Amino acid sequence: MNTGILQKELHTKWIGRQTLAFHEIDSTNDEAFRRAGNGAEEGLLVMADFQTKGKGRKGRSWDSVSGGNIAMSILLRPDISPSAAPRLTLVMALACAEGIKEASGILTGIKWPNDIVVKGKKICGILTEMKVCGADPPEIVIGVGINVNTEGFPEEIRDRAASLFLESGKKQSCERVMASILERFEKYYAVFLKTGTLAELKDNYDQACVNNGRRVCVMDPKGQYEAEAVGINEKGELLIIRDDGSMDSVYAGEVSVRGIYGYA
Repeated sequence: MNTGILQKELHTKWIGRQTLAFHEIDSTNDEAFRRAGNGAEEGLLVMADFQTKGKGRKGRSWDSVSGGNIAMSILLRPDISPSAAPRLTLVMALACAEGIKEASGILTGIKWPNDIVVKGKKICGILTEMKVCGADPPEIVIGVGINVNTEGFPEEIRDRAASLFLESGKKQSCERVMASILERFEKYYAVFLKTGTLAELKDNYDQACVNNGRRVCVMDPKGQYEAEAVGINEKGELLIIRDDGSMDSVYAGEVSVRGIYGYA
């Protein structure tokens, strides 16, 4: 990935102005935290061609294919309650969905809370991690992995993984995609910081969310059940209507959507 081209593409005020690029690294999230411990400023961007220990949600690994894809992490130090930090995952998801569309012309959707999908297949994953030290603002790192120019996937994930190249039939500029995403994230991050909620971003997120108006399967620890998704609230929780007509909210956990990742 060419950092020179990226800096020319960027029109951000502070995100990505300090950029570290690696050919190979264990995890861009881990590196961002290491730099934070050495005093790195908010807005630090860490990116790599290949991650040996890329991370996904719930301790899963994120498979990283070398060359032509995006693995990046941003360091943030927002003055918010640690309980509000997970909402930034949804802010980044919105920025990714819109940024990918602007840069590539490919229409994507968000599978709540943070997967970016194209035609029922995952194209991008987002992981937010946080460290809290006393009364200081939390250190938050948001990692983003995007399949940009992958030309094929192993058979075991071919039915649920996609890339911008496979969808468009042509190579895409990683630098342009990154720049578009970071510009939108900087804008939406400023909006989020006004209240620490998604109140002003909820409508935009709902428009992009593929869960809305569809049957979803909620993997609740107390028991799996189906319901209809109707949007998110200002906390980023998924609002659902159960079969008995009652409304509830899902804060965390797995939610499957019909037609996405094989949920029939």
